[in-house]
Amino acid sequence: MSNKNLIFNNYNLYLVTIFIFWIATILLYFFFDDYLKAGSLENGVKFGTDSKLYIKVVTEIINGEASILDWKSKIRYFLFLTPFIYFDIPFVTIVCFQFFLTAISALCLYKITTKFFCKLSGIICVALFLLYLPLQIRNFYMKYYSKC
Repeated sequence: MSNKNLIFNNYNLYLVTIFIFWIATILLYFFFDDYLKAGSLENGVKFGTDSKLYIKVVTEIINGEASILDWKSKIRYFLFLTPFIYFDIPFVTIVCFQFFLTAISALCLYKITTKFFCKLSGIICVALFLLYLPLQIRNFYMKYYSKC
């Protein structure tokens, strides 16, 4: 097999390249957020219209003033936020953790797609998922996602 065929058939190289490009676009957004339509970040976090409500409710749950059972539809996100707020971890850590979960999701998406289709379709699927900037900007939000 020639070197040319090895380069074109090395799907791991494509996958790593996509992840590097994804990280680069996230860093570009992080440093140049004031110039984009999506709006500026506050210390690496974008607060949605309902972010303050979630932070307030989780604080009330931690203090014993509210029950998590009253918020059944949002219980997953409250459980996700609780350790961060309880231990007073900066919100930017939540954003980093959301990006970590996105990376794991992309790898799972690749594995699932290559199981049912070819490796090239897995690469295309991961590229579409990671390089669609409006979707990735949502990771900067402190917000509840109603559907997984």
